[in-house]
Amino acid sequence: MLGTRQHGLPELRFARLPGDSHLLERARAIAADMLARDPDLAAPEHVLLATATAERFGTLDRPIPA
Repeated sequence: MLGTRQHGLPELRFARLPGDSHLLERARAIAADMLARDPDLAAPEHVLLATATAERFGTLDRPIPA
C-alpha cells in the first residue's frame, strides 16, 4: 500500500533532472514548433502522435501553455 513513487507526476524513465534539462527544453521547443505549424496534428506524419495523444489525454481543446 505504501511506496516511494510520487503520485501524479509523469514518469520520466530515462531523464536525469537537472542534467537533462537541455534535452527537455529542446524537445519542448520542437513540439511547440510542430504544434504551431500543425495545431490539429492533421498532417500524415503526425497521425500516430495525434492518435496516441487522444488515447492518453483525450482531445486537445485548448493550446498547450508556453
